[in-house]
Amino acid sequence: PHGGGTCLADSPSGGYANSADTWAQTAVNLLGSTWPVLKFWDKCSIATPDWGWVEVSSDGSSWTRVYGINVAVGAWTERRIDLSPWRQQTNLRIRFRMWTDGSTAADGWFIDDVSVTEHAPQAFALPFTERFEQGLTNWITARWTATTNVPKDGALAAVDTAGTVMSPDTQQAMTLGGALDLTGTTNPQLTFWMRGTMWDRSRMQVQVSTDNGVSWPAVHTSYNDWNAGTVWQRVQVSLSGYRVANVRLRLITWAEWGTQPDMDLYIDKFTM
Repeated sequence: PHGGGTCLADSPSGGYANSADTWAQTAVNLLGSTWPVLKFWDKCSIATPDWGWVEVSSDGSSWTRVYGINVAVGAWTERRIDLSPWRQQTNLRIRFRMWTDGSTAADGWFIDDVSVTEHAPQAFALPFTERFEQGLTNWITARWTATTNVPKDGALAAVDTAGTVMSPDTQQAMTLGGALDLTGTTNPQLTFWMRGTMWDRSRMQVQVSTDNGVSWPAVHTSYNDWNAGTVWQRVQVSLSGYRVANVRLRLITWAEWGTQPDMDLYIDKFTM
């Protein structure tokens, strides 16, 4: 276990079964919360194309995947998922789901120290710059990681999938851990650098929220035909329509219609 004497495991006595679909489920009342975050620690050995998923639902019928993993992670790793889009729900179901195909098996998925807590917002002033030199300490994320693989400048950049396929129909969000105050600006512009490849039926969006994270309109979208390879490209996004005091920012990638593209998308050098 990560802490204490026990942890949650899908197959504690050996490798997991083929052709299985199992889960452990709980629920939480988020009414009255401001910035709820799901936190947990996990490690795993999951064979391709099997998956471990975290899914949430407000009605127990329609589920949103907010985390997916299917690699070997030998060390306990903390995952953080922003639940603000569901902060008005009184009975948000959360489940850890293990899905396997009929031909491969491995040791399984281990989960520990699960909590839903209020995030303490960080203070960010303008001009704002993020070069990821301290890793992802300024961000709330479960799947994005810091990497030394050819950053734009400095030692680190952020990458969405870290050398593996994208989980099908899964949101991979990286949310800035504090709101921005754009009230004193006249023409705020967000710029960042991006490289990598987005394959069939995959997307990346820059999204903002002015209602404490419930809704997230997109201010920039890159589609599956975007392919820069190892060449860094500069992206500029106007935020002139969001000159208010409480602007949250996030990047989100996902693959649609059950696809599992082999995709690495690198981000570096945010400025505003």
